[in-house]
Amino acid sequence: MGGVHFLRRALPICLMSFVLAMFFSCKSDIEKDTKALCSRPVRLHTDKMRCVYPMLKRDSALYHINDEGKPYRLVVFLDSAECMSCATEKMHGWDEFLSEVSLDGKVSCFFIFSPKKEEKDRLHALLVMERLEYPVYIDSTGVFTRENLHIPQAPMMHTFLINGKGKVVFVGDPRRDMKLNKLFYKTIGRDS
Repeated sequence: MGGVHFLRRALPICLMSFVLAMFFSCKSDIEKDTKALCSRPVRLHTDKMRCVYPMLKRDSALYHINDEGKPYRLVVFLDSAECMSCATEKMHGWDEFLSEVSLDGKVSCFFIFSPKKEEKDRLHALLVMERLEYPVYIDSTGVFTRENLHIPQAPMMHTFLINGKGKVVFVGDPRRDMKLNKLFYKTIGRDS
């Protein structure tokens, strides 16, 4: 009888301890990943990737974003672990945000997909079908990942803002949360 009473009292405490440990572990992982991401400059190497720009109505392998004079680059990276068809379907979620951000000419946006080899052609077809209003780079050789080994694997770390020197100055998807959105606009020197 005493053992059952002890378990009834100890179980909630153990559960709460487990939940708190998980919370602080996750917070610690986020801090560790953010530090890793910010530890070195990010190299884009878009000249070594295939560019798909559906609005040009052709494959635009030689197209590169003219970002001269723009102090920031928003990078959205999708690696081979992510569902490519799911990601392409969600790309239009960026339309409104990008049209708002592009008004002041401070930010260029780079969407970089790194598909599995067997998904490369399918991804290209999906991107053309979506009729996106902005270019997407397909990194089929993995150059972005190889040159940026410090980028964590956690998908939440795959959207970030870099300055002209490649230094990460903002991490996260500014469309997802009002606090992040305000912080993003503050980072680029503009009110939201």
